[in-house]
Amino acid sequence: MPDAVSEPAVGALQVSPSEQVDGGTVTPTRTPALLVQVSDPAGKPLRAEAEIEHDPAATGQGTGQIWAGNADNVPPGTQASITVPADTLTDGWKVRWRARAISATAASAWSDWQTFTITLPKPTATGLAITPSKVVDGVTVTTTLTPALQATLTHPTGWPLRAEAEIEHDPAATGQGTGQIWAGSADNVASGTQASVPVPAGRLTDGLKVRWRLRAVTDQSASAWSDWQQVTVDVTQPGEEPLAQTAEPVIRTDQSFSVAAWLRWDDKEGDYSVVEQRGAHQAPFRLGNTRDHGLIFTLSSADTANAVHEGVLSSVEPPVNEWFHLAGIYDAAAGTASLYLNGQLVQTAPISFSAWDSPTRMLLGAVMRGGVDNARVYQKALGAGEVSDLLTMQAAAKSDPKCNCKVKDKKIDDFLNLDFTVVMHSYQGNATGGVVGGGSMLPRNIKVWTRVDNFWSDGNFLEELIGGDGIDDEALNKTLSLQLKVTGGSTACSVVASNADNSGASRTARVEKWVDNGDNEFTIRSMDGNVSRCTIEPWLTYDNPDPGSRDRQTLPGWGHPAWVDANPERLRETAPRVRCDNLPMGGAVEYYKGGCIFSAAKRVLVLNSWNYDYGQVARHIQTAFTKPSTTVPFKTDGPKHIPGNRNAGERTPEREPLTRILSSSSRYSQNRTAKDKVCKEFFSDRPLESNGAPEDEWQECDGYPFASTKEGGAYDHPEYGKNNFSVQAVLGRHNSIAGSDLGVFFARYRVLNGNKFWVAVR
Repeated sequence: MPDAVSEPAVGALQVSPSEQVDGGTVTPTRTPALLVQVSDPAGKPLRAEAEIEHDPAATGQGTGQIWAGNADNVPPGTQASITVPADTLTDGWKVRWRARAISATAASAWSDWQTFTITLPKPTATGLAITPSKVVDGVTVTTTLTPALQATLTHPTGWPLRAEAEIEHDPAATGQGTGQIWAGSADNVASGTQASVPVPAGRLTDGLKVRWRLRAVTDQSASAWSDWQQVTVDVTQPGEEPLAQTAEPVIRTDQSFSVAAWLRWDDKEGDYSVVEQRGAHQAPFRLGNTRDHGLIFTLSSADTANAVHEGVLSSVEPPVNEWFHLAGIYDAAAGTASLYLNGQLVQTAPISFSAWDSPTRMLLGAVMRGGVDNARVYQKALGAGEVSDLLTMQAAAKSDPKCNCKVKDKKIDDFLNLDFTVVMHSYQGNATGGVVGGGSMLPRNIKVWTRVDNFWSDGNFLEELIGGDGIDDEALNKTLSLQLKVTGGSTACSVVASNADNSGASRTARVEKWVDNGDNEFTIRSMDGNVSRCTIEPWLTYDNPDPGSRDRQTLPGWGHPAWVDANPERLRETAPRVRCDNLPMGGAVEYYKGGCIFSAAKRVLVLNSWNYDYGQVARHIQTAFTKPSTTVPFKTDGPKHIPGNRNAGERTPEREPLTRILSSSSRYSQNRTAKDKVCKEFFSDRPLESNGAPEDEWQECDGYPFASTKEGGAYDHPEYGKNNFSVQAVLGRHNSIAGSDLGVFFARYRVLNGNKFWVAVR
């Protein structure tokens, strides 16, 4: 029988990888494979040939053939794969290709042209921000000449990225130049993380109005440039920065509140703000001074650039070069703002709008030049009598209330004023028995720093005291004493090192020595053993060096000096207490072995709703806090009261703390069971491995309050009953990371079984 005649043919042309988009073929790579089914009755191996050229219908990319390639020894009836080499195709091109099969004796006709488009996966740059910055009346302002330009870079396939940024003069600004100022980049940014491109020194100047943009770049593609971001460079000058700030909001500014402080200003023309809890555009209230209206206490209607301001514009000039007491009272129920100067009501003004809440950190001495002391904030509207009492309590130094201390000499009718500052610091153990962050400290050490400074007096009292005319030298040597009293503890707590007398817990010296050097440093150790609780009381004592005087006064390094005589019980109750333990914490790994915490410190788990790793869990908890009635399980016997919210109003059930329990307890299992029951009822159709969902879409049910708390899903509140919890399906990886972070929080803050803590969501 004669051999079959060779008649090669091709069919089933494909591009791999590819997908159909709007009726056309699109490949996400510049090196696709051209797949061709070859056949021949003769049954001999074939050669597959392919060629690519520019699509004649495309514009702006070139014409004619781009490349030709082949695959040899392809068995008939099989699929040939011809890979396009790198650097042949370009992102965005529209091309066409065809193929044919060739045997030893014949060749097929070329196939019909096949078209496809090269569209590479594009990275994205989102969440643009410049730091540090703030928004003032709708304008973004950076307070430094070397800010960082930031954005979250993401690539669909997880490739590492480069962030490219550029800054130019704002075209709308005049008198400062035009065009590009600087361009820079940051390499090897992991997909899904925040890139930070720092602006080097020497590029920006104070007062410039600029704009900047950023894009994400890979070796093969780049995102589009972001929209231009306008920013004004306004470097913070001395006196413009806050004197202090809190880590968390202190009050809810949409409820009644009172703010008060002792102030000393060098001028009456300053545009000052004493205490702020500022939003994005406005501060919800302002206590301070303006050039046109003198002392003021006002509220803003909304966190917008065009907000209305109402309140007290007193036209009363502030005292200059002397200490005075200023208080602002907002009464939400009455809709009024009141301003007090030195305990006397200056004016009460109506507020026609409802106040709004700014859940941000509080700034002390937000914008002012001068001194501030004894700032007090209350989540209620103080009455006139309470303001007067506050004034009396704070004026411990009658001639100069900037100090929490008064030492009166009976021989010389005058006052000695000084500042007494105490800072205490505890440590966290690591996995090897040292402390987190390294150093020579041990997990059960406590560091105490004290400073006695800013001595001054009316008249010549300080000079005479230092000079000691007619006063016994030995008495002068004992004028001022510092003692660190350490008590309590199931195992001994004691001072083990210091730079005080004989490396002990006290220092006694004449005032002259304290003026020369008022700093002292103490190391306290709670000896290894069981859980130990110790009280640390720093005291400063003044002994009048006049032999005929019995004037002896003591000043505590905590609480209020007036409590020494007026409220000694409260002074004892508020003394700094530290609790130390050796327990290994942090899950199975046990990273944190031992540590000390201050018992009075509030333990707050802070979650960020925008966090890339656990944001869905944070947003679930935020919903549980702000819209509990919309969460499941539904509650039919009254409103839901979900506890643990650090930002809730004082004395509300939502502000009640959570109580930690151990995962080995029966309550923990009951909480998990209650959560799983709700999960099965409401989220049974969530993406799971069992129903074929991609792994990165698998969801788990998150429960709040946590199963590791007494207040979890199984809790039956004695007043509010059951179902005061929330369950929500979230991405499994978010739930897992949030759970791990909770364990780390327990370890770092030494939250043991039965300890209280709160949650704050930003």
